Amino acid sequence: MKVATGALFVGLLGLWSNAVQAANCTVPNNISNGQVADAIQVMENFNAVANCVNAVDSGAVTTTGNVSTGGVAVFSGPKSVTSGVLSGDISTSPGGTTATLSSTGVAPGTYSNATFTVDAKGRITTASTGSGQVGGFSQLYNYFNGYQLPIPVASGFTVSASPNFGSNYGLQNSAVGVSLYGQNTSFTFAWADQSVPGGGTTGDFSVTGLIKLAYLNKGNYAMGITLGDGTKRLTWGFRNTQLWMSHTNGTGVSDGYWTYGGDIGAASSPTLFRIRKTGATIYFEIAFDGKNFDTIASESATAYLSSNITTFGIGLLPNNSYQRIVCYGLQGQ
Repeated sequence: MKVATGALFVGLLGLWSNAVQAANCTVPNNISNGQVADAIQVMENFNAVANCVNAVDSGAVTTTGNVSTGGVAVFSGPKSVTSGVLSGDISTSPGGTTATLSSTGVAPGTYSNATFTVDAKGRITTASTGSGQVGGFSQLYNYFNGYQLPIPVASGFTVSASPNFGSNYGLQNSAVGVSLYGQNTSFTFAWADQSVPGGGTTGDFSVTGLIKLAYLNKGNYAMGITLGDGTKRLTWGFRNTQLWMSHTNGTGVSDGYWTYGGDIGAASSPTLFRIRKTGATIYFEIAFDGKNFDTIASESATAYLSSNITTFGIGLLPNNSYQRIVCYGLQGQ
């Protein structure tokens, strides 16, 4: 009986050894090797070890607060846990472990010609449907000898003229694109401008336009695509039957203009022009075949304009007569 009791006691101590060592358990009775053990003392020692182990087990992790079944376990202390929920962009409800992505308030659906707001985490926080245009352009594209340009609409432009131009000018939608018209008695301009995306750029930017003279009453005229900094503009296109570039200040008065090459005929056929700012240089280009651009002239990017490009569009100089031009396609990028 002594051997069996000792073996059982040693075995139980082995099973509980980790817990007993962690808690430094003590027993009330010392029993020496070879001693005949009293059953009461053995049971007292057993009960002391059992109570010690139970105390260790119950003290390792305890619950605090109101614990919900199925809730997320949250440590509330070194040896205690309570029930919690996830919060923030991903959340859970009390008593549930199904994670839910927090709503941004944007209604699910399809948005046409939409305007979006994106937060710092890349989520769409607002969305609205546009009015059938994108930045003043329709969703259709005009194809000219394989070159593709968005078709402009009049409501996407800001139309203005030099102070001494008079009131006889405007912009209308045409069968394809827009038509800028005007009549004055001085060497001044009417403009139709788009805003550069983001309010402006100091980097590379280009404007490409497909334009033609739609009506010639009499006299001289000039027309073209424009690039501006909010105060001054570059205009690149035709003056009568020659290629032409102009520097124009805020009052619509030319600070100088240049013609290039000889007579290439009236601008009554659609012609593809481009003003391209690349690095520190602005290039004035034309695609005679409607596809491949040739550089006709260039100047320093800050020779006349400031470094920040804010507008692009089309311009018209009627010069003592009524004139009208059509823009079939326009793109600033």
